[in-house]
Amino acid sequence: MSEQARARLGAALRAVWIMAAYLLVTSLFLLFAMVATPPSLGREPSPVARELFQSAGSAAALMLIAGRFRKKGAHLSEAAGFAPAGMDRKEAALLFAAGVGCGLALTALLGLLPLPAQWLEAYDVASASAFAGEGRIVAAALVVLFAPFCEELLFRGFLLRALMRGFSPTTSVVALSLVFGLMHAQPLWMAYAFLCGLLLGWLALLFDNLAAPMLLHAGINITMLPGIFLRENAQYARVASNPIALLLLLALGGGVALYVLAGQARDKQAARNGATGGPK
Repeated sequence: MSEQARARLGAALRAVWIMAAYLLVTSLFLLFAMVATPPSLGREPSPVARELFQSAGSAAALMLIAGRFRKKGAHLSEAAGFAPAGMDRKEAALLFAAGVGCGLALTALLGLLPLPAQWLEAYDVASASAFAGEGRIVAAALVVLFAPFCEELLFRGFLLRALMRGFSPTTSVVALSLVFGLMHAQPLWMAYAFLCGLLLGWLALLFDNLAAPMLLHAGINITMLPGIFLRENAQYARVASNPIALLLLLALGGGVALYVLAGQARDKQAARNGATGGPK
């Protein structure tokens, strides 16, 4: 076996054990949620209870993975690229704004595309069920704040760095984006997550700091809130189904996202050229 093949095999096995550990621990926490409220009692865990148990499982799994790396002498900054202290406040604000722009543009695009009615219905049902009940404020907070941290730490952190030890950055980002999409289960969510995964992976490589995709991810997720809390509002429903309003939202959100991300890419490239004495 060649050295390159050994490196790829090692990288793939490392990524597999990280993913397996994460899925195993989170599944155990969800199983505990089901055992705590068995169907025989005539009830099942509420959406917010499932979110809380899943979030606790995610946190426990990531702590386990981080602890394994720490034993080998690799802390979060090395094993996952997480270095929030290295993020400039202005950059952080711009990336969050770009995430909001991306989320608005994707939401508008979803409403404009001629998608099959059954896809949209399944998407609406899945979205509504995830935030049903009295605990939707807690569920929304978990999705907006906690999920971006955990998902980025896993996918664009531990897994991306593990795969890049044997594969090119582009191959690693695309492969993880596919897995990231598949984990969202519902077809439209899968497509949405795959596209976001590509963007978040590119951002992680551009900044070499996991804080950047975390901020963008949080900005994207926060655009879900109007749909969660205003779903039954008639005025919101009229605006959300108005093609002109959706086109304006697509132009505004997409314009903000493109402006910020293109500027960040240009600044990072200029900084690298300056550090190496100019373009090669």
